[in-house]
Amino acid sequence: MNNSNVRKISIKDTDGKVTGTISITKPTKKKQRKVQYNFKELSGQLMRAKTMGNTSQVAAKARGKIAQLRKNLRSGEYDDKKIENAINHAEKMIRIAQKRMKHLREEDNEKKQHRVSQTRKEKTKTVSKESIRREALKKVDKSSDSLTRMSAKNMDPYELERLKKKHRSEEMREIREADLKYIKAMHERQENDEQAISSGVSCEISGVEMPVTAEEPPVSVEGGNFDLTI
Repeated sequence: MNNSNVRKISIKDTDGKVTGTISITKPTKKKQRKVQYNFKELSGQLMRAKTMGNTSQVAAKARGKIAQLRKNLRSGEYDDKKIENAINHAEKMIRIAQKRMKHLREEDNEKKQHRVSQTRKEKTKTVSKESIRREALKKVDKSSDSLTRMSAKNMDPYELERLKKKHRSEEMREIREADLKYIKAMHERQENDEQAISSGVSCEISGVEMPVTAEEPPVSVEGGNFDLTI
């Protein structure tokens, strides 16, 4: 039989006469193309993104990756589970990018509000005449009421910095969790592939076929004895 997945071993007696043969057959598996997805690329770019523009670019890149992965999934030339794992990771990067953009907008609004408040305070200090000062204060009060209705917060620089650290910490934690989940899924897929190959091996002795159960190879210790099991 001319088959690269079949290995034949001859059994001979003490006189060298062939008394039987052992045929070991491995299952034929269709060769699949490698999934082109580098999870570290997207997560690393998202970690380094500091502005709305940079973050938006990462989200757009993730959407492009997903579109290509879905196209590969329809082709039938790739491992479906590996593609699904990649898509799940890319979708998570998009959600985290959207959260970061929301956080950045919130931080920018707080920063602008603090500047407006400081500017109005400075203007109030420079007014010399009492009547003008009172009129200015009335306008400031009205503007302040309007500003308070738009946003309940009025953070000083220290509070704003604490808010930024809180946001970045939350985003980084989610990125790391998504990376670890992807790594775990790919590791489990690799283990399943190896088990499928091992469980598919069969052995034929004198025309009788029987399954072969893969066992852990014996641990080799330098300078010691070892067992050889057929």
